[in-house]
Amino acid sequence: MLHDDIVKAQRIVSGAEYNFGNTNMFHNNSAVYKISNERIQDYEKYLRKRNKVLSVIGSGDQILNCILNGTKEIDAFDISVFPKYFLELKMAAIKALTVDEYIDFFYEVTNRDEVYEDMYYRIAVYLENDICEFWDSLFNFFEWKEIYNSTMFSSEPNIASNAINQNKFLQSEEEYNRLREELDNVKITYYEGDILELSSYLRDSYDLVYLSNIVYYCNKGKYREMLGNLNLTDKGISLTYFYKMQGHAMEYFQGTNISFEKFETVDSGIMISSK
Repeated sequence: MLHDDIVKAQRIVSGAEYNFGNTNMFHNNSAVYKISNERIQDYEKYLRKRNKVLSVIGSGDQILNCILNGTKEIDAFDISVFPKYFLELKMAAIKALTVDEYIDFFYEVTNRDEVYEDMYYRIAVYLENDICEFWDSLFNFFEWKEIYNSTMFSSEPNIASNAINQNKFLQSEEEYNRLREELDNVKITYYEGDILELSSYLRDSYDLVYLSNIVYYCNKGKYREMLGNLNLTDKGISLTYFYKMQGHAMEYFQGTNISFEKFETVDSGIMISSK
């Protein structure tokens, strides 16, 4: 599997292969989000004191915020094979780089190539063997800017100021260092696949299930059924992100165990489902 992931990544970065799905934008080789396109700061309070979490990986930012808030065990899933490698790269970077270097490496990317090469060598020290082999296979042949601007990554705006606003650990050295310490206390188990299928055989109970905006890209009936199949602890919740808190969406998911919260100043919000 690692060999297949490496070959696929090299072909995508080199431009020899495109990873756009014919019918679905999300598939096992779909692009990685560099930054969350959600307002994490508006629902960060729901990530606090959640010991056991099930979460989509995406850009990895939600998971990093859960760890900062004390989560000790995470089951992390994504339909694409690439996000787990990116999350591991981010976590190793937090251990190896200063907060300013981290922001430069992941969000600004305006420095000389040799600067990023040096940063990567420092990061690689903290990567597990398989993860290090994956990234070595790219950094040995491509510059970081080539990798980051390839279709292996989403082309959505990747603005440093947005990342800082969304992620408390980027707002001060103190919070960044606290996350660095917390990374040594968390266990992450990775799953590859569609949550609509994964949910049927994940048997653990969760304090938080974070589902991002997956609801926009699947059958609403199957999504609602999946919500009912999630194993939550007595005080556990699942979170679904809506870019617009539209009436028809809210009406579709009515129930005694479901509530909605619209964020201030914007149309977006979250759906909160409990046991």
